Amino acid sequence: MNIVYGSYDDRQGVSVWQPKRAKTYPEFWPDSVNVRVLLDASYVESGAPRHLVVTWALPKESHGGEFTCHACGVLIGVILFAKEQNDWRVEASDLQFAEYGEYGAPPHIYLQPIGPDRFGLMMTESESYQGENGAAVRIIVPRNGRFLEAFSMPVAYTLDPETWNDAGCLKLTKPAEACVDYDGGVDFAPGPQPQYYDLLVTKRVYRTSSTAIRSGTTVSRFYFNGSKYVSAAAN
Repeated sequence: MNIVYGSYDDRQGVSVWQPKRAKTYPEFWPDSVNVRVLLDASYVESGAPRHLVVTWALPKESHGGEFTCHACGVLIGVILFAKEQNDWRVEASDLQFAEYGEYGAPPHIYLQPIGPDRFGLMMTESESYQGENGAAVRIIVPRNGRFLEAFSMPVAYTLDPETWNDAGCLKLTKPAEACVDYDGGVDFAPGPQPQYYDLLVTKRVYRTSSTAIRSGTTVSRFYFNGSKYVSAAAN
């Protein structure tokens, strides 16, 4: 944290930092934020020790709910350290990668093998709003000295029971207006590429108001094209 942010309070586990006024920095935030470590994962890639550090930042509130509302995310930073001889150097860094999360709290992020000798980050997010409940998965990949959001897709969606009644879903007839409840997940599996696994996305539709969108389970395969995961069905 000292290397990247310039200061770190061991007792509080916080660095006070002044980000740039960039696209990923919320306009209504003040000039300084408190930065904390969300993930510090060590691994070996291509024979070299590495640390993948994820941070989350939020301004100090002057009153309750100022930066912790339902739609309030946090600023996520990502830093990759590589060890050379006895020293650690920054191999890739994006301290203002994106704003994720809600209620002023970060999403769940963990280290994910994305190949036999490759690692990235898996992020899972949940969201609820006016009777709608969903979950999504994102995959962040270090590539050529920078970080890429290589994949993002909803993996679950449900509506509150009150919506499934004669005044709601059961009156919809057009496929584009259909109410659909589904769940699913993602897995990695070996594919034709030697360095990166393919991504398998499972979707199970268990309730639908439309005959055009039927109940059942599907599995879609995606492959990494060097910058993102794209559908294998398109080829």
